[in-house]
Amino acid sequence: MVQTMSKGILTKAFALMFAVGLLAVVPAAVLADGNGNGNGSGQGSDDRQGNQWKDQSGYLNGRPEDIGQERVQKMLAQSAGHGFFGGFNLTDGVADGRFITFTLDTTSGEVADYALRNGTGVVTVFDSIQIPGLEVQDLDVHGSVMLVSNDTLQVILHDNPTGMFHVVANSTNVSVCFLLSSAMAATLLPPADDGNDNRTVVSIYGQGILGLIATDQGEVTLEQTAQGTYVNVTVSQDHVMFRARPVFSHHHMHGSALLEAISGGRVAGEMSLMVMDGVASYDTMEYQKGFTMQLMSAEKNRLRFMVQSEEHAGKVVVINVDQGTIDPVNRELQVRIDGAEVRMTSNPLEVLYAEGSGSSDAACCIVSSEGTQQVLLYVPSFSTHEVTLTSVGPLDALFTTGGLLAMAGAAALVVVAAIVLTRRRG
Repeated sequence: MVQTMSKGILTKAFALMFAVGLLAVVPAAVLADGNGNGNGSGQGSDDRQGNQWKDQSGYLNGRPEDIGQERVQKMLAQSAGHGFFGGFNLTDGVADGRFITFTLDTTSGEVADYALRNGTGVVTVFDSIQIPGLEVQDLDVHGSVMLVSNDTLQVILHDNPTGMFHVVANSTNVSVCFLLSSAMAATLLPPADDGNDNRTVVSIYGQGILGLIATDQGEVTLEQTAQGTYVNVTVSQDHVMFRARPVFSHHHMHGSALLEAISGGRVAGEMSLMVMDGVASYDTMEYQKGFTMQLMSAEKNRLRFMVQSEEHAGKVVVINVDQGTIDPVNRELQVRIDGAEVRMTSNPLEVLYAEGSGSSDAACCIVSSEGTQQVLLYVPSFSTHEVTLTSVGPLDALFTTGGLLAMAGAAALVVVAAIVLTRRRG
């Protein structure tokens, strides 16, 4: 009687443990899949129609109107504190951002007194930036991005430490004229070392600022006038960008090497993002016309991106996050491309100068500084890839599908062993 009762109790216990294990597997599988495409809004230049629009800025897992202005400002303040990106205030043509300032003619699109803030004050880089013939049809300000556009032309200005100024044209013979301030100088650099002889880069420097003006296939001339030095760029179905080394942003500890890699065409794009209370805020810069980088899902300690390029050669992508989003200090960071784990290295130059087209050539380096991480990832060859960043804690493996099945299996073995012992005693 006792043996029969013990056997019945143990059998029920085994069934209960097995059922709990199966029920636990279902939510774990859902969580492992992330948030899908999220429920949010891309802002700024999130329209990819006609292969014209580039760069993105916005929120994932929540719209600004739903988040609330107080929460939006809190996220921007924390982002600016990390040196990621800020937000524009445009009043009567004067744009005042956390990292850049300028004035804008809302009819012609001409930009004047384009300046970057550094650790000691404001440095004017360009007295003016003109695009002859530009007629502004749309002017939008969303967080860290200002978008000035018409049917065939887009001007994207980023309020971030790089001072990114980006022009994308879907028409021919578009001229962009940069008039340097008297404190700045320009030098035309030799052809890029990425094998693209059409890529042209001009180095811009002075007053502690080091930057570049680059175009993939455009024509560039330097002109000395009574007003100063002009860098004139003409593009057709192409883009031109200005990007500076963020000397006052602590998470770019190797900013000069990164800028040189961008100049050489080895870096395709960069994204800064942070997750606060389940909502992701991000700013994307795409350094090549045929390259796109998109945030697909974001939650704490797990990010998923899509990267694609018309050029098949391997390129580097850069992801800047804070420790509240991805914690590699107390947890192990795993980086995967299309599900395959990427080799980690402690040398950022090994990633920036990586070569090879095989999947085993993929490499990743994490540079941590003052609560931020800069992830450098070499993607060996391009079509369309999914990149995932997952920060795994010491107990996280127990709550994956495999871990829960293993625990259920272990529990089942314990129950079976107990039954066997009970029978032997009987």
